[in-house]
Formats: sequence, structure tokens, C-alpha cells
Amino acid sequence: MNPDGRGVVDLGAPGECATWSPDSSKLLYCSHPGDGNWAVWVMNADGGGRRQLTHPTLIAPAGAHGDYPGAWSPDGIRIVYSSDVNCDRELFLMNADTSDQRRLTHFRGADGAEAWLPDG
Repeated sequence: MNPDGRGVVDLGAPGECATWSPDSSKLLYCSHPGDGNWAVWVMNADGGGRRQLTHPTLIAPAGAHGDYPGAWSPDGIRIVYSSDVNCDRELFLMNADTSDQRRLTHFRGADGAEAWLPDG
């Protein structure tokens, strides 16, 4: 939508927690098929080109699990996201094309990435 609230467009993606790419051409978002096992997805700003980026494994049938998008790197090449690991929420980094996925944190509790520092 426009900043003034006009021009609302439903992109048709069943999801939440959207994050714009630095060039505003793509959106990261989280979605699940009804089982509470969230995955990180990406789509073009017009709603097309939807792709699932992470494929979490359901750990327990009760409660929400899975992966949630955090932030894009300033150059739009990498994505940080959080994932449920042994009942803790850890941070992971991957390239936007899903290559080079790696774990960043090993802390008890819940880690979340909301922003990326401009200098990387």
C-alpha cells in the first residue's frame, strides 16, 4: 500500500512477518501449511515468483516451530533467520539463493534478528 494507506493490494501469499529486500524488489515472509511448522519464503514485490527457502522439520506436534525471517544484508545477497533447535531459537545465515547455510548462535533461549548493521 501507499504510505497514506491507499492502494492496498493483496499479494495472495498466506503468510506473516514480511521483510522488504534492500532494493524493495522482494519480500521475505514466513508461512506454514496449517501445521504450525513455519518456513521462510521469498516472493517478488508483485506477489509472483514465490519460493520456499527453508524446510524445517516438525519437532513436536504442539505449538509453533520452524523458521522465521530476520533481515536482509544491506547488499541483498544474504539473509539471517531464526530457527527452532532443541527448544531454543538460534540464528542462521544463508545466501538469498539458499546456498551456504550456517548457524551463527549457540545460546539458550530465543535469539532473533530484526536488523542488519549498514556496514555488514
